[in-house]
Amino acid sequence: MPASYNSYYNFDSDKDSLTFALEEPIERGDDGKPLEPSLTLTQKKLLLGIAAHAKGLKLQIESHNISLRPYGWIELHDSRLQHEVIALSEYLRSYNKPYLELDQSRYVRLSLAPHLIFFSATWFHYSLQEQDKNTWLWRLQRQELPTTLGTISRGSTHKKINRPLALAIKQAVATDEFYAVDDENLPKQIRSALKDYYQKLGLKRFLLIQDKCYKLACNYIDNGSN
Repeated sequence: MPASYNSYYNFDSDKDSLTFALEEPIERGDDGKPLEPSLTLTQKKLLLGIAAHAKGLKLQIESHNISLRPYGWIELHDSRLQHEVIALSEYLRSYNKPYLELDQSRYVRLSLAPHLIFFSATWFHYSLQEQDKNTWLWRLQRQELPTTLGTISRGSTHKKINRPLALAIKQAVATDEFYAVDDENLPKQIRSALKDYYQKLGLKRFLLIQDKCYKLACNYIDNGSN
């Protein structure tokens, strides 16, 4: 087992965060610039599975040639997968992006702190349900995702929030003209109430500002039942 079989990571700064996607480029850092180098769909599906385990998400493995280990490590006994991982690691290193950590050709992990690992907002949806006159239930769900290594299970989280915050979220959905200057405290309120919940599930941001207006990063679904 590698000496770094622990919680030390090569990357642990916000500027090194990654937001994984398949159809879109993987994004890096707070500004969301496309990761260089660009990756093929095959490379991204492999990296997605490695990232999911590093984040601590449930990864359903169907092959006896793949074993999940602590601290994001994955043990591969399939020579084809070993070669693909080595090639991808060398490709990233050639661009000075050594995100993949390897040992003995068969151990691999994404050497990025789990709290800096995120996933495309298109894979999430949320709902709001009124509980009583003062309380609403906010729920966020992540869809099931196939990867080269296995399937990322669906995930969900929820929290009760106060009525003013729920109505502000609903306003951001209902209109294209909810200007940020009209409620400058909303981003802080959302981060304070919900950030720990949506980021643990893998969503980097719940509220966006586009063209000076508030937008929600993911889609709304009634009742959160789907």
